[in-house]
Amino acid sequence: GECRRFVENGSFHPLLPVLLAFLISAPATAQDANYWDNQYGTKGQLLGGLVVGSPSDLSATYYNPGWIALGVDASLLVTTLAVEYSDLEMRGILGTEYSPAQSSFGTSPSFLAGRFNVLRVEGWQFAWSYFERVKFNFEARGLHVSETPLAPAANTPWTVGEVFRSTRTDESWYGFTLARQVGERSALGITPYLVNRFQRQRLQAAGQIYDPGGDSGALHMVDEFEFRHYRLLAKIGLAVERTPFTFGLTLTTPGFGIYGSGEVYANTSLTDVDLDGDNVPDDYLAADAQDDLKAV
Repeated sequence: GECRRFVENGSFHPLLPVLLAFLISAPATAQDANYWDNQYGTKGQLLGGLVVGSPSDLSATYYNPGWIALGVDASLLVTTLAVEYSDLEMRGILGTEYSPAQSSFGTSPSFLAGRFNVLRVEGWQFAWSYFERVKFNFEARGLHVSETPLAPAANTPWTVGEVFRSTRTDESWYGFTLARQVGERSALGITPYLVNRFQRQRLQAAGQIYDPGGDSGALHMVDEFEFRHYRLLAKIGLAVERTPFTFGLTLTTPGFGIYGSGEVYANTSLTDVDLDGDNVPDDYLAADAQDDLKAV
């Protein structure tokens, strides 16, 4: 009985392929960071991103492009007023008592979208959007200096350690939305996106140890990389309005890399540290720097 509802006058209902695709799809693990990290648009911020079925503003370009064809009224949407607080900690870097951390308070990633009112094609609706999908900066430093006195009678060696980490990640999405009604109160839409991601990280550590017997050792390490990458992806949305209920289904395609480049730098050195356990101090030095690498 339910299947006959999708056949009209001997022809297939336009929603039948979507239903079949949903029924034969293999199960997939949850996308835990798909909508929950950042919210866009006033309704998306209030509902924590749970707006796939009924976005009422131009954030539909991201959440469900199908709704662009079903009377989303606004011609321009700008959201930059939301604020967020974050607290990030690196536990156990210099022992259990030392955990470098950073807290920050500021504006959340912004969202800007609008309609193409001058672009008119019968039956189609068009929109554009730009937003910061990821905006993350972290910088923390930890320092540990042993309180053991530098005296020959002391049985515990004197140690000092320092760790520094800096991370920056920015990812911006540029989208163009096309949407069209496929029924009286149903619509399909697609938003192709150009994604630009930039990431830089530097982890630097240093440590020294001095034994009352006169032995000493030192460690120095730097691990740094930086890259920029461009990729294409799309969001495909189905929107259905059956008063008083609304339904939505959104598919995010995998990304297709089109260009990327990066560089890496590593430098590690050890002085008077026993590496192989033969009670003989070893010295070690390794350094490598590469640029113009391909980022995929």
